[in-house]
Amino acid sequence: MTIRAVIFDVGGVLSHHHNLAALDPWLDRLNLPAEQILHTVFGNEVGGRASRGQATVAEIWAFANQTFGLSEDDLQALRADIWATQTWDTDLLDYIRSLKASYKTGVISDAWPNARTTNVPITDDLFDVIVYSAEEGLLKPDPEIYQRALSGLGVEPAEAIFVDDTQRKVDGAIRVGMHGLLFTDSQAIKQQIAQVLSDK
Repeated sequence: MTIRAVIFDVGGVLSHHHNLAALDPWLDRLNLPAEQILHTVFGNEVGGRASRGQATVAEIWAFANQTFGLSEDDLQALRADIWATQTWDTDLLDYIRSLKASYKTGVISDAWPNARTTNVPITDDLFDVIVYSAEEGLLKPDPEIYQRALSGLGVEPAEAIFVDDTQRKVDGAIRVGMHGLLFTDSQAIKQQIAQVLSDK
């Protein structure tokens, strides 16, 4: 069956927290390495609930601040610096833009309720469908979240490629009949996508 759509995860694929130098002012103050600061925010249990639409962004930060112990003003400053660690893969975004001439494009992302405003490069002109878990009340690899993206794109599972940096989420796509690809880096994934497209 011909491929008609290519769908991407966001965090770990299109964006990464690579600019860890943005957290340098906080390392001594919090007595935590940069990676632990990020994990305290993005790996906490309230964040998991928020990604299912069951908690607010304010509740995530309040929970994280039980570890940080900062004043409200300082917490806001830390939030800004944490988001400053985020980098976007402009090369991959340009590649997706080139795909749009021939294929539908989409996003399926486990994301907080504010993803529409914080994921600035993820726009309706670049992606035909954007499915965020907090809005759907579903996390990958629930089969339904893939089906909702496929339905929005108007394609069958076998007509779609899905790219994610987590194997179990790739496997979830494969189980519903999609072509699942594990992201390691942008050059490799472009080659893998091209290979699937050339085979179909």
